[in-house]
Amino acid sequence: MSNFFTRDDFSDLIEIAPGVRTRVLTRGNLMFSLVELDNGAVSAIHSHPEVQMGLVLEGAFERRQGDEVQLLREGDGFYVPPDVPHGGTAVGGRCRILDVFSPPRDRYVKESHVKAVFVQKLTVTTKSD
Repeated sequence: MSNFFTRDDFSDLIEIAPGVRTRVLTRGNLMFSLVELDNGAVSAIHSHPEVQMGLVLEGAFERRQGDEVQLLREGDGFYVPPDVPHGGTAVGGRCRILDVFSPPRDRYVKESHVKAVFVQKLTVTTKSD
């Protein structure tokens, strides 16, 4: 598998919720998720065991995480530790977010039919005389 990729290497669209869809790409122990939300679309409050970081690429997103609410705009981002409830709503138009998960989010791997390729450690042993 190449260390480089193109947009064609991303999965087909995965419908997450009405008006919310993503395409994913997995390499090693990381997953990109290119999320698109229609204006007013809601990513319901949820949690998962994977660590997540996100960056708003376009539009605005009212982010709810734990007890916090923050309006994020292009260039703003967030970090989500494992099992922290989070979600949000696209406001003022379409919103695009690049999420990164580690390890790859199992739900997306299954739904996209992409095989997660995990880095395997190679142990080399030598005999000493």
